[in-house]
Amino acid sequence: MACIERIKLVNPFLNAVTDERYEDALKEAREVDKQIEAGLSEEDTKKPFLGVPFTAKESHAVKGMLHTLGIISRRNVRADEDAECVRLMRAAGAIPVAVTNVPEINKWQETRNMLFGQTNNPYHTGRTSGGSSGGEAALCAALASPISLCSDIGGSTRMPAFYCGLYALNPTAEHTSMKGSTLRSGRDPTMASIGFVSKHCEDLIPLTKVVADEKAHLLDLDRQVHVKDLKFYYVESVNDLRISPIGGDLKKAMKKVIYKLSSQAETTDKAPKPYYHEGFNHAFALWRHGMTKEADSFAQLLANNEGEANGLVELGKKLIGASQFTLAAIIKLLDDQVLPPVPATWADDLTQQLKDDLVETLGSDGVLLFPSAPYPAPYHYAPFL
Repeated sequence: MACIERIKLVNPFLNAVTDERYEDALKEAREVDKQIEAGLSEEDTKKPFLGVPFTAKESHAVKGMLHTLGIISRRNVRADEDAECVRLMRAAGAIPVAVTNVPEINKWQETRNMLFGQTNNPYHTGRTSGGSSGGEAALCAALASPISLCSDIGGSTRMPAFYCGLYALNPTAEHTSMKGSTLRSGRDPTMASIGFVSKHCEDLIPLTKVVADEKAHLLDLDRQVHVKDLKFYYVESVNDLRISPIGGDLKKAMKKVIYKLSSQAETTDKAPKPYYHEGFNHAFALWRHGMTKEADSFAQLLANNEGEANGLVELGKKLIGASQFTLAAIIKLLDDQVLPPVPATWADDLTQQLKDDLVETLGSDGVLLFPSAPYPAPYHYAPFL
């Protein structure tokens, strides 16, 4: 399988793969070849990705493979069963080949942990591939994975795609099952969604249909869309002290897109218009408040649900080289445990106002141009600055 050989070739430079099942994948691929040679059954002809290899971020459980979530205390933990998204991909005929690196519990914009180290950008190994789906984005961009199964709760699919020059689709929350992903039960409300990164945008809709399963029709993925019929809005920057302003390169790129769309617009009404809402001034605070509603505790997950990690204690350990966690994980702990919470009523009200305004403004034919990150792929550790 060319995919496996390519992974073996590029992974020493990327450090993306945490576990593999190459032999089993080859056996399954040979079985598919035999089925095709003998004539596919009616059931098999309905499998859209029959025999196609795929990789998944390691936070998705893949039966028999490591499922550490980047935590040293889980270094030997293997999945007993597939996550729902993996099960659906298998049911669609796809063959899992490997699982890939993530930051601890998927909570950082770089992919690095104390167990497997950091994953590198295939275009410049001194730069990050993003997070938390950085392992997937690195392999995909290096032409080593035709299908990259990701997830996103705050940019984890979108930012790695942006940093690695890929397309990404993060479906609306509650339209994909999170069962078996990041130790989730799949029964609790969440902002997280299953998504993909890809070299080809046309791959994203059929892949999303698979993981959305019976809810796929709610996403209206088969609707015919013509660019000339759309209305465009754009956000130039976000006035939030905890979010970096959009850099010069991104502003130039945005202006080029706006100019191109404006020149092709049939009427002034269709030309891109600036959009802003007060909620953007507090974007990080609103996301932070939303995270408090997630069923799982970051501190408990870091401790492998055997007690609770303490940010101040881990910071002290870090200073003497004794912590099992990265600085990124410790910063997240301190943010959760030391900094005061966001006023709940204020955050809920402002979030709803922003949501309502976006829905009203965009309608069913609107597109909001909003960069996935404020600058191109930064050097390793630069996001701490």
